[in-house]
Amino acid sequence: GFILQLGHNGLSCPNPHPHTSTLTVIDITGIHKLSVKFCNCADSRTANNYDQVLRARLWLATVKRPRTATMLHTCKLSHALTLQGKTNAYDFWNVLCRVTDS
Repeated sequence: GFILQLGHNGLSCPNPHPHTSTLTVIDITGIHKLSVKFCNCADSRTANNYDQVLRARLWLATVKRPRTATMLHTCKLSHALTLQGKTNAYDFWNVLCRVTDS
C-alpha cells in the first residue's frame, strides 16, 4: 500500500501523474520494489522524472524510462568497500541478494 510521492519532498502533489510506476530500489537493506507517483505539475523544476528521483536521493540506472535506482548511501557504501576492502561489484550484489532473500 505504500506509494512514494516524488516532486514535493514526500508531500502529496496537487497534480500527480495518473499512473503509478514500479521502481526497483537497491538499498543496503536489500532489493525492494516500490510504487512511485511522479509529480505532474507544470513547474519546470519538478517536471522531469529524472530530477524528481535524484531529489529523493536515488541514483537511476537509466534516465529515459527509470525502472531501477540505487540509494545514494548504498553507492557510497559500495565505493568504500571497493576502496578499503577490495570488494568487487559482483560480491556486493550477491550480498544484497542474500540480505533480500537468504
